[in-house]
Amino acid sequence: MKFFKILEDMTSLLRGIEQDTWIITFGNVDQHDNKVSTLKAEIPKVIDHLIEKALQSKLHQVKAELPKEIDVIEKAFQAKVKDLKWELHTAVLTNRIKVVEFKEKNYTKMHILIKPKPMPKWRIKDHHNNQTLSNIIIPQMQSNIAEYDTLAHMQGP
Repeated sequence: MKFFKILEDMTSLLRGIEQDTWIITFGNVDQHDNKVSTLKAEIPKVIDHLIEKALQSKLHQVKAELPKEIDVIEKAFQAKVKDLKWELHTAVLTNRIKVVEFKEKNYTKMHILIKPKPMPKWRIKDHHNNQTLSNIIIPQMQSNIAEYDTLAHMQGP
């Protein structure tokens, strides 16, 4: 039972990308830097580091509790991490990344938003053969992307 609880905890660490939104916060960003281009170049490295750090910290915590199962857990989640990194790096390459700035008291936070990857219309029709999906889901996806764009625009470059 404990084994499944740990798997559930570790999956929840990585759940953000499965919901098509991954938010990373950068504290104390220098306001005079060219933030977007600097951060865009750093995003893949930062993402890799954060995922690895979260995973290693959880694995370290689990090792004492479940020494026999640790190898199985580690292999399962290394595969998951590889998939996540690929998804995030693809988002960077396809410009589905938005950098949004939030000012708080005397420092600035940067949030990285990854816009959902829209499913091609032919695939939806092929898969489901349902008019409702074409009429509701695609416009909803487009509206979500527009919402991210608006949020980024309102917060400023």
